[in-house]
Amino acid sequence: MMTSSTHWSVTAPCFSEEDEKQEKATMSEEEVEQSWADMHGKCAVLDDEEIVKRGLDEMEKELNEISCDEKPALLMAETRCPDQCSSEHKRLFLRREAFDAERAARRLVDYWQQKLKWFGPEKSFIPLALDNAMREDTAALNRGLLRLLPVTDSFGRCILFCDISLHDATMYSMESMMRAIWYMLLAAIEDETTQNRGAIFVLYLKQSTLDQFDRKLLHRLLELEDKFVPIRFRSFHICHPGACFDIERPILQFLLGKRLRARMDVHQGTEEEVLIELDEYGMPPDRVPSIMGGKVVLDHERWLSNRRSLRL
Repeated sequence: MMTSSTHWSVTAPCFSEEDEKQEKATMSEEEVEQSWADMHGKCAVLDDEEIVKRGLDEMEKELNEISCDEKPALLMAETRCPDQCSSEHKRLFLRREAFDAERAARRLVDYWQQKLKWFGPEKSFIPLALDNAMREDTAALNRGLLRLLPVTDSFGRCILFCDISLHDATMYSMESMMRAIWYMLLAAIEDETTQNRGAIFVLYLKQSTLDQFDRKLLHRLLELEDKFVPIRFRSFHICHPGACFDIERPILQFLLGKRLRARMDVHQGTEEEVLIELDEYGMPPDRVPSIMGGKVVLDHERWLSNRRSLRL
């Protein structure tokens, strides 16, 4: 068991309203259009076989240019779990980086380094399954801090739902929760549509306390998406923020970084008002969790049981 601690600080790096105004004023027209397209499900998908083949060839060249000293974890993976280093696996990284081979190669290298950091040499190269690499992280997984909705948004993108009120740092270590988050992100990209179109992230704050707003955990979660795991958050929706949001917002905006700040929206008000706003982004009530007034009933225990029966 971990001991309780405070996860926020008045001296934490922040992004002020003035910073936000200045950043928006300097965004190019192309950046504004792209962020709008991402939030409204209008992003282009480039994935025909010729593009994929050319991208994989270019990615191999880029990987060969990276010195062995910079990619020890990838080299270990190629030896110990070659099935996890296949062309199909590399395609995930190409899709994440919009077929920029150089960026895809770097993300693949960094992915394995980061996986080695969180899982260690004993678990990094075995199947990422509940009864295998994840067998010691049951408490973190069962908590359901990050869940995958059984439905997509109206544009076919998966929806990741993070309920901060479920965070209890006394029940698991930071390392265990990071492995649980890693598992959930990898589960999301099992779907090929998500690989191409990305994911929607919903951060639900209604019943959370300031102590549950764990900026270190949120930073590491967002860092996985930004630098390591081959998944792209197309939009970031903060729903039903509480009384402490004036403290949380500037910290969260700093953690999001420029790309996600431009794709972030805050939804406040009554359940009905928030549902109306989410509908404008491709999340009508039948694609919103029941805890927020929608029609999607989340049964995380059953979801885990189903995956365990499938040996996932």
